[in-house]
This record gives sequence, C-alpha cells and structure tokens, in this order.
Amino acid sequence: MPRPVPEGTATANPERERGERLVAGLAVRDILGETRQLRTKLLIASYDLFNEYDRAVGEAEFRKNVAYALVGLTATLSWLQSPWWALLLIVSARLYVAGVGSERAANDVIVQAVVAGLITPLSITGAAGVPAVPTGRSQ
Repeated sequence: MPRPVPEGTATANPERERGERLVAGLAVRDILGETRQLRTKLLIASYDLFNEYDRAVGEAEFRKNVAYALVGLTATLSWLQSPWWALLLIVSARLYVAGVGSERAANDVIVQAVVAGLITPLSITGAAGVPAVPTGRSQ
C-alpha cells in the first residue's frame, strides 16, 4: 500500500521552491548591487579569483563596445553603399550576446565568492555588523 503523504508537503513544495528561488534572486540582486565594494574585497581576499573576474568584465566591455561601433558602421555602410551590408548586424548581435555572457560569468564569480565565504556583502551583514537577514525562524 502506498504510504500517506504528510499533510501540506505535496501542495506546499512548488510554492516553497518558487519562494526560495525568489528569495535567492533577491539576494543575488542585492549582492550584485554592491559590485564596486565587493570587487575591492575580492582583490584583497583572492587575487587569482579577482583576475578571473576582471578578465570576464574586460571581455564583456570590449565585446559590447565593439558591437555598438559595428552597428554604427553597418548603418553607415548600408546607407551609403548597399543594403547587403545590413547582414553585419548578425555579427554585431552575436558580439553583444557574447558580451552579455561574459558579464554574467563575471557576476557568477562575485556570487560564488560570496557563497564560498571569501567575501561578505553589506546586504548580508548589515551596515552596523548586525545580520540583515534573520538567522533563525520564529514560529
């Protein structure tokens, strides 16, 4: 015979998972809002990890800026020469998407450094050193 499912677990799990994902998303957003301070903390805590972050940020900025310039060049060439030059927009879009991917990789480095405990953002500890996130649950 099948075992009875405890009351509330079968229906609450999808809602709980969605809530946990929402809380995690909000925490990541708060962490990434402090990128300038966390970048300095990461440099002090782990130089190698900071180099990985800095490389990803540099790649993202380069690719996105080249994509912007290529859009301008494509528009000019399409207007002055031939509409076939508009096909360069595909290259520009691909460069921009690659830049966004590199930016995401840089953000992942920051978030993983926080998860690993190498750096601690103010959104978690609070400005006065008191935890901003409750550690225990009151019933």
